[in-house]
Amino acid sequence: TESAPDTESPILTAFTATSPSTNLNIPIPSFTATDNVAVTGYKITESATPPLAGDAGWTGTAPATYTVASDGTYTLYPWVKDAAGNVSAVFPTPRTVTVDTTAPAVSSTIPTNGAASVALNSSVTINWSENVNCSTVNTTNITSDSPGWTFSTCSTNQAVFTTSAQANSTTYNINVSTAVTDTNGNPMTAAYPFSYTTESAPDTESPILTAFTAT
Repeated sequence: TESAPDTESPILTAFTATSPSTNLNIPIPSFTATDNVAVTGYKITESATPPLAGDAGWTGTAPATYTVASDGTYTLYPWVKDAAGNVSAVFPTPRTVTVDTTAPAVSSTIPTNGAASVALNSSVTINWSENVNCSTVNTTNITSDSPGWTFSTCSTNQAVFTTSAQANSTTYNINVSTAVTDTNGNPMTAAYPFSYTTESAPDTESPILTAFTAT
């Protein structure tokens, strides 16, 4: 007599996806399942509707990545099937992933690059195009040849540094390195150097009369 048909669906046992992902190829660290006979297909979708066993996109082994087209937030649903065409039930804990591949960039500074006649010991403000990871904002990753260069504050997309003991008519240089990252871990793609020059010394010398006559 023929064997009874296989009507038992495979069961997903683990599924994880890395979030945030700084790559459009989202890493899938784990994707495992069991079946009474054997798991023969793996698939990830962005819908809670079960795919058909005959749909395109099934793979014979668990995928290590899932590719999306652009930055954004995605909810990933894993599926498995067996040789009889039984498809697993919807996984109870699909993974929501934030994809961010955009690198931060310096958008403005105070003083601006090349500024002249800047007041002595002025603070330096750096603004980025997006929120940065403030743990990467420090005097190691953002350097200056100004005396007294000290990290003051960092919040969202802005950081402030202070200076002291500066000299008149002197150019000071700052370099924002690629070690600064955004909140999702994307580093700046290029360093951002800028400089400014302090004000001249005030004229405190009184004029001197060299001649005076009266008739």
